[in-house]
Amino acid sequence: MDNSRIQTIGIGVLVFVVGLVIGLTYAWRINPSTYAGGAYPPEWNNRFQEIYVESIAESYTVNHDIVEASARLGAFNNVEKVRLLAIANNHVGSIDPGRADAIAQFAVALRVQEGWTDDEVIAGLSTGNASSGFSDVLGFGIETEPTEPGVEPVVPVEPGEASPSFWQRWGKVITYIALFFVLVIIAAVVLLVLSRIRPKHQPRWKKPDVEEEIDEETGVELTPLRQWSGTYTLGSDYYDESFALETEEGDFLGEAGMGILDDFSSGSSPKRVLAMDVWIFDKTDVKTISTPVMSEFTYNDELFREKINPESTPILAQEGFEFEVKASALFMKGTIDEVVYGEEAPPNSYFESIKVTLTAYLNPTVDISGTMDLPDHMKSANVTPPEI
Repeated sequence: MDNSRIQTIGIGVLVFVVGLVIGLTYAWRINPSTYAGGAYPPEWNNRFQEIYVESIAESYTVNHDIVEASARLGAFNNVEKVRLLAIANNHVGSIDPGRADAIAQFAVALRVQEGWTDDEVIAGLSTGNASSGFSDVLGFGIETEPTEPGVEPVVPVEPGEASPSFWQRWGKVITYIALFFVLVIIAAVVLLVLSRIRPKHQPRWKKPDVEEEIDEETGVELTPLRQWSGTYTLGSDYYDESFALETEEGDFLGEAGMGILDDFSSGSSPKRVLAMDVWIFDKTDVKTISTPVMSEFTYNDELFREKINPESTPILAQEGFEFEVKASALFMKGTIDEVVYGEEAPPNSYFESIKVTLTAYLNPTVDISGTMDLPDHMKSANVTPPEI
């Protein structure tokens, strides 16, 4: 896997992780999901409603906060409150008369606080099958609220608005800051991993570490644009590698690479590859020059040779063999470093593996500055010449 593909995968993983962290933070901290229209007390079954009212009555006997108790029962109308209090009074009356009296006194205080009408009280008592004692207390004992000896009556006080807590005031700010640092840490980890996978950060263009050569025709020193080594191994059914050719300033000149030659592989799995395609694309010529690198069997077989493009010059895959692929402004020198054939018949017909090194050069006789002239076959099409 080449570095560009590794970098692409790394960026994809980084984007996925960052998106996941942002999504979870937003969904769980910033805007968590809620049970819209939740299950309110009036929607509960009768037994849960009775337990709820009993718990509020018992809470009132401890804190004597009638305003809070009234707010907790705000989801019920007055008739329902009387009915539920009557049922609660009946339920605990046979078990704990003291608790039953407390519920009755709570009902009295609630009637005073909320101003229940006689019709509402009567309707609630009838539907709740209220005991006579509970009915008597509600009907006649509403003037004062009994208190324990030595304890002064509690006067309901409207609760003030509670001051916001520290988390209510600063929670979102802290969450955003924490999210920022988490993203920074994730980005740092991904960049560290990528830097370890790629030996060192390299500039867009780097002069290959190869010896400069002298062009035999012009005597001009040749400076390599790029050097690349590629290895095909059996099982890489979709093998196709390429690399860009650029100037020191980053101007695109073309592209080159190696892949499996079309129609020169069997249909078995893994494919039996009979020939490779070494190619170079020259931007100035808008044309791809191809050189087939053939196995010994296909190179010597006329039927296979006839399938080759007449404009291409096939070569035999031999270790140490050197060849050239030339275009208008670019050319490559190639070396076949290693050839291993598969063992199945016919002998030397398909590659177990093959390694090729390519070094690309700029033609010293071509001036790539300014506007380039177009090839003859494109001049009639009124195409604007490309600029570099």
